[in-house]
Amino acid sequence: MSGYRLAVCAEMVFLDLPFAERVRRIAALGFEVEMWGWATKDIAALSGTGATFSSMTGYLRGTLADPAGAEELLATARQSLEVAERLDCPRLNVQIGEGSLVRLVERALPWVGEIQVADVPGRCEPGTGEIHYPAVAAALHRLGYQGVVGLEGWAAGEEETALASFRRAFS
Repeated sequence: MSGYRLAVCAEMVFLDLPFAERVRRIAALGFEVEMWGWATKDIAALSGTGATFSSMTGYLRGTLADPAGAEELLATARQSLEVAERLDCPRLNVQIGEGSLVRLVERALPWVGEIQVADVPGRCEPGTGEIHYPAVAAALHRLGYQGVVGLEGWAAGEEETALASFRRAFS
């Protein structure tokens, strides 16, 4: 059994439901919840869902590539911190890593609080593309990873089937 917890991005599944209902549905299935930008969401309603929020986007605008963009990113990150506190959400996402998955995790693990996964091509749940997720899960276990693994992918078909595939890949 792994030491990490599983989360699902509410921006990418159960799209026919209002956002707060997606959050409730994901939580009812036993997953923590990820979300992207908070500015268009009803934070009070989300707080009332009782869901555990694993992460959210940590800024609204800006980029780390230039000084003016970094200043804007930091200013909006402060706003995101306030919202994260209201949702008891412990992690904010600010950068993306790509490439050799296991080597990237090995190098970055001391600074990683959540690993987000999606298969390629198509950015769907594990088992729909080229990535051999049992090897990724085995590497996380070998490295003693204790954080969150989040599905940051679309459902290739029926959402509950996709979430079951995700759970199997990381159980």
